[in-house]
Amino acid sequence: QEYLRLQTAYANLEAQYAEQKKQIEKLSKIRLTEPDPSTGLVIAKVVNRKEHQLIISRGSKDGLHSGQYVLGDNSVIGLIEQVSDEISSVRLITSSACKLPIKISAPEINAYFNGTIQGDDNNGARIMNIPKKYSIKTGNAVYASEKAGFLASMRIIGQISKCALGKKNAIVWDIEVKPVYDFESITDVAVVVLKMPEF
Repeated sequence: QEYLRLQTAYANLEAQYAEQKKQIEKLSKIRLTEPDPSTGLVIAKVVNRKEHQLIISRGSKDGLHSGQYVLGDNSVIGLIEQVSDEISSVRLITSSACKLPIKISAPEINAYFNGTIQGDDNNGARIMNIPKKYSIKTGNAVYASEKAGFLASMRIIGQISKCALGKKNAIVWDIEVKPVYDFESITDVAVVVLKMPEF
């Protein structure tokens, strides 16, 4: 009887250890892509999915608050929207309620163009009001811009899937973006929690 109890306890500990090891591996993979040491990352499980929204297993007790950037598959997938003590909602980049500053890479001229991305309420997002004088092509990478107090360095969001002159306004580009993450496969996310400088 005692042996069985110990065996069960050992099996549970082993499972917990394997889970912790997996979390550490995930964290270190993300950490390798994050050059700024002031960036903290809080790993959370996805506990529920809604349209263009995730519910995750961390909250204000873990240092989360609205507006923080959320990573999945090493890319920005959305922003923290609402927070309670132990859970939070993430508004995905595909939601029209999610708007954030971005940079479009233009490698052929070694430059970045600034803009704003907004979800299309479907499977992607749009970038508005980029003048046609800028050299932008399908396949160019789109990054979330650095944002003081929220994101220390640029992070990939996706790639331009369509770039044509605007139907309503032919002096700006109509740009569609396909996120690099696969919504259905995401089971864990990392929330970027910037440590405030100490004086």
